[in-house]
Amino acid sequence: MDGISPSDFAQAVCELADYFPVGIALVDESGDVLFATPMAENIFKETKMGAEEVVKWCVAKPAQTIKSSPQRYYRCWSRKLSPVPGAKDRYLLVFSDVSAEHNLMNLLKTAKEEAEQALAVMLPDLRLAARLQSIVEYTDEYDPRTGKIRITGIISQGVYRHVINILKLIADTFNQGLMELPGMEKNSLVAAAIFHDLAKVQPVLKPGDVVNPREVFEPGHLHAFRSAALAEGIYRLSPDVVLLIKYHHHSEEELPPEFPPHLLPMYRFFRLIDGLSAAITRRGARVKITVEATKVHVAENNPVPAYNRNLTMDLYTGQAIAQPLGP
Repeated sequence: MDGISPSDFAQAVCELADYFPVGIALVDESGDVLFATPMAENIFKETKMGAEEVVKWCVAKPAQTIKSSPQRYYRCWSRKLSPVPGAKDRYLLVFSDVSAEHNLMNLLKTAKEEAEQALAVMLPDLRLAARLQSIVEYTDEYDPRTGKIRITGIISQGVYRHVINILKLIADTFNQGLMELPGMEKNSLVAAAIFHDLAKVQPVLKPGDVVNPREVFEPGHLHAFRSAALAEGIYRLSPDVVLLIKYHHHSEEELPPEFPPHLLPMYRFFRLIDGLSAAITRRGARVKITVEATKVHVAENNPVPAYNRNLTMDLYTGQAIAQPLGP
C-alpha cells in the first residue's frame, strides 16, 4: 500500500486486533513468523508449535481448531498472499477464540452422556445391557419401485440405543404429567421398554447390500412373542407388562379379543414411542412430544422429508390424526 510503511501497517493491525478478539500472524512458507499480534504470539508460545506445524496450518483447508491449554481453543484460518518476486510465499493466519463454544459443547456432551448413564442404571440386570448392546440396527434407503432397501450403515449397539431413546421419551412425557393419567403406569412402560426387543434377532448385512426386507428380516411379532416369554418365564414380570411386550408389533385391529381394555392407553402410547425411537435411532429424527390431557401431539422431523409428520393421538379413544410436517 502506497505511503504506508510496514511498521505503520503492523501497528495498525495490532490496534485493530485490540478491538476484536482475533489473533493475526504473517508467516512464510518455511514456517518463520514474520509478524504476530500479542494473541497470536501467545498461541504460538502455548501450543509450542515448530515451523513444520505452522506450515501445516498455512495449507490446511478448511479452518482448524487448535487446543492451546485444557480450557482454551482457537479456530485458525489461513490465506496465501499474493506472491512477491524473489521472496518466499507468505501466509496470513487469523485466530479466533472459540473456547466458550467448544467448552459449552463439551458440557452438553457430558450432560448427555451422564443422562444416558442414569437411564442405563435403570436396567435391572447387567446381562440385559450386554444382550441389548449386542444387537445391531441398520440404516437404509428404500426404493419404492422395487420394494427393496439398500443398507447404508450399521448401528453398533443399535437396540440398546433404541431402548435408551424410548426411556428418554417416557421421561419427557412423565415431566409433562402424562403418568398422572389413569391407565398410564411409568414402571410398566419402563419395564416394557427394556424387555420388548430382548429376543430380537437381526440378519448379518453390510453396507451396500440390496435386500427385500420382507425376506431377510423376520416378522416383528416373532421377536415380540419370544421377548414376552423371556420377560414372563425368567424375569417374572407382571402380566400387564408381558402383554405390552407380546403385542407391541400388533395393530389394534389384530389384538386378541381377550386383550384387557384397561391396557389400551399404555399399549397405544408404547407403540407410538417405539416407532418414534426407531426413527430417532435409525434415521436421526428430531421428535417433540407435547401432552394435553388424554392427547399426545408429536412433531417428527426427519433428514428424509418424506417421513416428516405431525400426529395427534388420543390415548383413550385411539383416534389418531396425522398430517405432513410443514416447512
